[in-house]
Amino acid sequence: WPAFGLEYERKITPRFSGSGFVSAGRFDPLLFRVFLRDTPAYQLTFDHWSVGGRANWYAVGDFHHGMFVGATTRFTRPSYTSVDTANGIAYRGQVNAILGGAHLGYKIILTPGITAQVHAGVAYSYLSEATLTKNDLVVIDDFPRKIPPVATFGDLSLGWSF
Repeated sequence: WPAFGLEYERKITPRFSGSGFVSAGRFDPLLFRVFLRDTPAYQLTFDHWSVGGRANWYAVGDFHHGMFVGATTRFTRPSYTSVDTANGIAYRGQVNAILGGAHLGYKIILTPGITAQVHAGVAYSYLSEATLTKNDLVVIDDFPRKIPPVATFGDLSLGWSF
């Protein structure tokens, strides 16, 4: 991990905002480690990119400093390549997923131009495509069925605001 992203958040009212984002990076998925324990994907780190949107309602405070709840939707595509040189096996995989769910977070604009934000949530994950191949030839069929339909997500970000 890290992931790098760009987010545009627009204040609609003092307590409501909407945003769009795009991000890319590397991550180590905790839930994959639990549910894919018996597959070759168990030890993998994934490269990913995602694009999506959020709606926030500031339950405590306001747009500049407060706790928010809201809804998130995103399309995400994690992928990986792993090579077992001792056995001459290469695993490649990708997951295309659409997620939608709720989140809780906190944001503060520290000084003009610097914003800190943290949020986390739970979403329903619809897999539009998931494949795992061995040596680019054999598709491992049970890989998509082992991924749960619920996913956690979150961000801890520090960035420049303008």
